[in-house]
Amino acid sequence: MSILWIIAICGYLIDAISLLGVVLDMPVSFLGLTLLSWGNSAGDFVANPALTRLGMSQTAVTGCFAGPLFNTLIGFGVSLIVVCSSKNVEFQIADHGQLIISAVALIFTNSFSCYIILKSRGKFRSWYGYTLIGIYFLFFIIVLIYTL
Repeated sequence: MSILWIIAICGYLIDAISLLGVVLDMPVSFLGLTLLSWGNSAGDFVANPALTRLGMSQTAVTGCFAGPLFNTLIGFGVSLIVVCSSKNVEFQIADHGQLIISAVALIFTNSFSCYIILKSRGKFRSWYGYTLIGIYFLFFIIVLIYTL
């Protein structure tokens, strides 16, 4: 029963974002890069500081990387299998500049994070957090300028 609720809520959420895109005359991909990603990260935003305060910082950092990786690989993979096999169609992603900008930002940020983690031997400082937030805002501004 809970799966049906999740499917219904996701459907309404996607419809609401699509409606917002039509009303504001903004591409749905931009709204997905902002509103949908913020909603998807809300759990990590609350849980990871709580885990760190409890002394489980390694679990919090692992969750930051493992959750999105699982969502991308398993969520996207299973969705592709279900859609392509049930309807016997090919799935095609539209060629949007936002996707290229997102892919470059993702590769850069993950490479930067791996470098910092290896160089600092897992001991993080606050400047690293500020840098990641700065990279996100830079990414957001670039996508916003590209969209407009």
